[in-house]
Amino acid sequence: MNYQNKKRFFINAGLIIIPFVLIILFIIYPTIREIMAMNTEIIQERKELEEKLARGLNINKINDALQEIEGVIKKLDGIFIKQNQELEFITQLENIAAARGVSLNINSDFNGQKIAERIQQISLQVNVSGDYMNILKFLQEVESLPNYYNINLIVASTKQPVANGPMFMQLIGQIYLQENANLPAGKQVPK
Repeated sequence: MNYQNKKRFFINAGLIIIPFVLIILFIIYPTIREIMAMNTEIIQERKELEEKLARGLNINKINDALQEIEGVIKKLDGIFIKQNQELEFITQLENIAAARGVSLNINSDFNGQKIAERIQQISLQVNVSGDYMNILKFLQEVESLPNYYNINLIVASTKQPVANGPMFMQLIGQIYLQENANLPAGKQVPK
């Protein structure tokens, strides 16, 4: 190859290589840099979205737990005798006793001990006499009342030493009174 041909070859090669280099420098390299920057932003966005999703799932779990707790609280509120509804509870006991054919005597002064904010524990003694099976049915119905009567002690005896004779049963326990929420503690609702 002569000098002229070599020169022409290098010029032609340079004319072909220079546009490729310019294309790489001014088009491909900036594009690759933008793609890499976008990739970094996408990864960062993905991490943020995963964190938000985790927080959202946690909030959903907390909401579910809160709703469950609120349901339990409503259920627990139902077991308390509301203030000024003590007579209704006594009437329920008397109605059950009458339906079961047993005699009933209730002893309580309805003065209780405060065990929580707006909750009083009141001692209640219930004396029942009658047929053994009727007394058991009475006890079963008392247990199914919506209000809670926590029986601590049951004393049973017969009045006469006869096999199917009348029985006497004494129930000693507590009921729970819930004071009205809109009144200061210890205040009574005007009648």
